[in-house]
Amino acid sequence: MLACVSACAGGEVLDAGDDNADGTMGDTVAATDTATDDTATDDTTSTTGTTDDTTTDTGACTSAGCACDGSEGSCDDGLQCIGGICGTPSCNNDGVVGSGEQCDDGNNFEGDGCDNDCTWTEVLDVQAGRAHTCALIEKGRVRCWGLNDSGQLGYKNTENIGDNEDPAFPGDVPLGGGEKALSLSVGGSHSCVYLMSESVRCWGEGGSGQLGLGNTNDVGDDEFPFDVATVNINSDVLQVLAGGSHSCALVGAGTVRCWGLNSSGQLGYGNTTNLTVPLTVDLNLGGPATQLRAGEDHNCVLLEDGKVRCWGRNNKGQLGYGNTDNIGDTETPGSVVPVPLNPQGIPDGTLVTDIGLGHSHSCVLYETGDVLCWGDNFYGQLGQGNTTTIGDNETLATLYPINLGAKATSLSLGKQHTCAMLEGGQVKCWGRNLYGQLGRGDIQHVGDDEEPADITPIQLGGTATALSAGDYHTCAVLENHSVVCWGFNDYGQLGYGDTDSVGLATTPDVIGDAPITPVGVDGDGDFGPAGDTVTYVIAAPAAAGPYTVEVRAYYQPLGARFLAELFALDGPKIRAFETMLRSADRLPAQLAAATVSE
Repeated sequence: MLACVSACAGGEVLDAGDDNADGTMGDTVAATDTATDDTATDDTTSTTGTTDDTTTDTGACTSAGCACDGSEGSCDDGLQCIGGICGTPSCNNDGVVGSGEQCDDGNNFEGDGCDNDCTWTEVLDVQAGRAHTCALIEKGRVRCWGLNDSGQLGYKNTENIGDNEDPAFPGDVPLGGGEKALSLSVGGSHSCVYLMSESVRCWGEGGSGQLGLGNTNDVGDDEFPFDVATVNINSDVLQVLAGGSHSCALVGAGTVRCWGLNSSGQLGYGNTTNLTVPLTVDLNLGGPATQLRAGEDHNCVLLEDGKVRCWGRNNKGQLGYGNTDNIGDTETPGSVVPVPLNPQGIPDGTLVTDIGLGHSHSCVLYETGDVLCWGDNFYGQLGQGNTTTIGDNETLATLYPINLGAKATSLSLGKQHTCAMLEGGQVKCWGRNLYGQLGRGDIQHVGDDEEPADITPIQLGGTATALSAGDYHTCAVLENHSVVCWGFNDYGQLGYGDTDSVGLATTPDVIGDAPITPVGVDGDGDFGPAGDTVTYVIAAPAAAGPYTVEVRAYYQPLGARFLAELFALDGPKIRAFETMLRSADRLPAQLAAATVSE
């Protein structure tokens, strides 16, 4: 698969000046083309996705052809660091990779793997749910794949994606004209985004009200996400999280509002009544929150004072209070003391920097890089070298931090496994491994009779920058902005175009990147394999004259796009346009309805 190489320092999410298309199915973009040859020709303007570097005399090689790291001064004035090499910025969009281009697919489509500035399309984040996965792509685009029984992929159908086609096939999730996603969260069978317009949009299963729309309808099964309203939270949103069948938002001055399933008090309002819309009443947390995390049926927040509070289901002691009493069903989180995080070997006053929640277990990351987990431990997911559940009848004071063998920088928890990103971008996972979700090339559980320090990091094929664990699968974004996934794959949630699990006998690096944004240009000038031209003969509209036209459709493997060119038989090309289609079989009807002009 083609790797994506970063074109912007700092991995910026959005540029307010970026071009945007709403990405909805059925969009038709017309373009006048006066070329008379048999290949598509686009009027393009040479562009560049990076700014000129300022030269700093360090004595290092900074001229054309020198290696660079993208930092200021790593290339001379007028040159850019492109693919790790100083070069002259250019973008001809002629299908030939030239000097200063990371890629060149011969078109000016955005998000197809090679953007119209001749730089790779960058995946910024990935989120794994129960059996589906979504990625946040540069310029605020979102793509989803895997199980789609409730429309959680957002493509106006319930067809799984990724089981026999690439995730790139349907294109971007239609968020609405001009809308761009700033962040993404994936729950059990629903997905939510926080948009640049400072609104929240959710789709997928809605049976418990988790979409926040005032009803229990699914969204995305027979409509696009933008066909329904955004969630009315009535406050400034800082963060949105999707849990098992509930959702929460961190809002305002560090308060939280939750909606959806409330069977265990996971909404935190002192009752077990489901909510189909967020309340305008802020949750009592006992102080302002700076971070929010949602698990299957429980939530935790990190407060400004460094304390942690958790509420919701507590059948395995996942709330960390030394009992199995739910919190939030008859009381609010703020009425209970903070989680007593006082393990052995961690000095008093050491700050918590990250929280991770799974199905029935929880973890915290300390500023020292140490990790502490509690709750269900049937498969060793707590990383203590045993299978003893912790937190159900003992406090966390009895624990020592997990022996990782390295410092952790972030956490992500699955249903019964735990993953940590380590310093240097390496990843270790432990716990249940029946489906290869630990990425080790075997099905041996880890943490039940050994410590994570006893195992080597997962072979990813690159350095990880983001990590997300679903129920039985795990995904990572690599430094080159590509995605690798491993574990259970019955619904195509790994995104490799099949249903073969990864990690059972092979490691993720052997399989390679998931084709989230593939490109392809071959020698005959069309998109895809040579000889893939599809020809239709249809009657042209009367306005175009009483003649028959030939339609030559070239498949491009992004969003099922076909570039269609209309020719008068034995005559010049009349018109070229691009349309998004699920199947080439829809071309005749689409074209017959189009206006054709001489």
